[in-house]
Amino acid sequence: MLIGSIIKPQIASHIQLYYKRTNFTESIISKCPSLKGRFLPTCWLFNGMLHVIFEGTLGDIPGESIFCPEVLYTKEQVFLPDGGLMSIDWANLPQSQSSISKILIIGPGITGNSDSQYVRVIVIEAIKKNYTVAVLHGRGIANNELLTFKVHCACAFDDYAYIIDHIHSKHPKANLVGVGTSMGAGILLKYAVLTGENCKLKALAAVATPFYHAHAAKNAENFWPYFGLPGKFILNILRRISKTFQPQLEKWPEELKRCGIDFSDIGKSKSYYDFDDKFTAKISGFKGAEEYYNEASSINQLYKVKIPVLALSSLDDPVISAEVIPYKEFCENEKLILMTTNNGGHVGWFTGNFMPKRWFQVPCVEYLEAVLTTQEN
Repeated sequence: MLIGSIIKPQIASHIQLYYKRTNFTESIISKCPSLKGRFLPTCWLFNGMLHVIFEGTLGDIPGESIFCPEVLYTKEQVFLPDGGLMSIDWANLPQSQSSISKILIIGPGITGNSDSQYVRVIVIEAIKKNYTVAVLHGRGIANNELLTFKVHCACAFDDYAYIIDHIHSKHPKANLVGVGTSMGAGILLKYAVLTGENCKLKALAAVATPFYHAHAAKNAENFWPYFGLPGKFILNILRRISKTFQPQLEKWPEELKRCGIDFSDIGKSKSYYDFDDKFTAKISGFKGAEEYYNEASSINQLYKVKIPVLALSSLDDPVISAEVIPYKEFCENEKLILMTTNNGGHVGWFTGNFMPKRWFQVPCVEYLEAVLTTQEN
């Protein structure tokens, strides 16, 4: 049985593409070898949960390691219209900023930052193609002080829109493209939905996208096949985040009372749905988790996307079920390409049996390059 589990992902390793066939999409795919090949996962990471476990341990060592080099950044603080604070960590920033021709903007996952391994592999791959890279950090993330009674969440579309406009205004001649991972993918994709023809990004790669947040929250708690471990894993992450927010948010006792936020009750949350219902939704101005999740989701609005988008999803993702991947919508919008693999977990996609390295950044950057070169021609 174990041997079969190891062998099956190696055999069933073909990449599947779902898209509306047009001259543009066919041209893009023809320029992207990794979209037409196979993904061979690390043989001993033969299911999605194993990818997640490895990702959370050896796959997330900060700084220089045998798995990923260190990246040096220049930090820029950006103050939002309401007085809130975000920041950008810039990589490969030339002395003469007028020479910047293309900028890759990264929206990390819920706990991600510029030092996360899965972010650094994107940065390194992009630098190979001569991109200047901007990693976005939301309110309260990566040591950003909370200056207003608002935290980073899955509905941070306005914040992302503002900071992307900020980048565009500083570098009006540069082509802007994006890569989002997990929650960051959801935010950037919804940003593309909401901005339509006015989107400042020329293209987007969305990795492990939560197209339908409510389903993801409930799926993570399912007993089978991972015994509810994904939900517990995410809940622990959210609890850690809330503990960093708590002393800062207690500067606004009246606001906490008005929203009905009780940190002792939040600490007793039984699931990450429960946590979002008690904290994230309330502080973000929603009645509860369902309303918050509906606002964050893009599943029913993909027809509004007007820029080229590549979405990469793994069918064994233990956090985001393959059941809600919107295949039909991708086949109806000529701007979209959906790429699925049978194995890869959640922002994992480790390959190589002796020294596992991530792979997903290769098709992402390859796709963005193909779009830019096609648009230029």
